Amino acid sequence: MKKILPVLLMLAVIGYILSTLSCRERVASRPGAEPTATTTPTAPPFFIYYYLDTPAEVAAVEVDGATASYTTNPVYSGTGCAQVNYSLTSTNASATFRFNISSSNFTGKIITAHVYIPAALHAADYQMQVWIMQPDFSGWKNTYYDLNSASITPDAWNTLTYTPVGVGEATVGEFGLQLELNGQPAISGSFYVDEVTVN
Repeated sequence: MKKILPVLLMLAVIGYILSTLSCRERVASRPGAEPTATTTPTAPPFFIYYYLDTPAEVAAVEVDGATASYTTNPVYSGTGCAQVNYSLTSTNASATFRFNISSSNFTGKIITAHVYIPAALHAADYQMQVWIMQPDFSGWKNTYYDLNSASITPDAWNTLTYTPVGVGEATVGEFGLQLELNGQPAISGSFYVDEVTVN
């Protein structure tokens, strides 16, 4: 009997160990036992993004003193852009390209537009504005670019920006670009707009 007791005790210990291991294995294999991966958003963090990659996108843009059409050449990015056809004279001294956005808060935001400037506009002191306006059509605020300045590259894409501060930027109803004659000779042609963001 004394010889049997140690054997029985050893068998009991082995059985306990095997039972514990089996229980742990069952817990580890339960659904949800493994940690789940955290997904990371991949969308660009833009507040407003106009790709202007389709005819419908371009058709939705409003123009004054000009016409706008969809084109695939030249393109800054994507598959297309807006071609803005202008004919500036002393009686039609500006061409406006604008986005109607109802009412949006631009506080702390930067408006960025990529504009292809033809050499003819770079040859004299024509100007282009990046501008905002309130929903009631008041409070037109802007920044000017002299198109014959050294910062403008002719026959190429140029990045124009405007950061509205203290000008009613908390309630913006429209924003866009405006080409101005600025006392220069009458001129006709096209400039191009692509990838407009407010970020």
